[in-house]
Amino acid sequence: MKPLRVEFRLVRPMRYPESPIHLDALLAWCAVREAEDAGDPDPLAAQERLPLAEDDGEGGRVWCASHLIWQATAPPRQMVITKRFEPEEYARRRGNVFVGGPNIWTQGSGPYKAFVIHHPVIVVDSVSAYCIGDAARIAELLARI
Repeated sequence: MKPLRVEFRLVRPMRYPESPIHLDALLAWCAVREAEDAGDPDPLAAQERLPLAEDDGEGGRVWCASHLIWQATAPPRQMVITKRFEPEEYARRRGNVFVGGPNIWTQGSGPYKAFVIHHPVIVVDSVSAYCIGDAARIAELLARI
């Protein structure tokens, strides 16, 4: 185990997170997905076997990893995404035939409601994190992202 700097290069804006994103959380997600793909009967146990050093913190055992750090290259902005309900596409995916007509599916409320979603995003070139761990295994797990 050695001190490492992990860097992600981003090619599009990043959704502005509401709370910090920790490197150990990303590694845990990758480890669980890897265990699921391997058919592990208890894939959630994989999140306890991360390739990171551990230390005793104030609240108990902690992973030796930082949260993600970035430097925005532009001010935050809003990205607008629409979610439309397409009755023909919905029917095709379900193997049904769409006959159409008024009020078949209400699009103003319920599960078929259409939305305009605003996501706060920031433009960054790269995101970094620091940790103490096994470089090869960390790179192998993070390749899933």
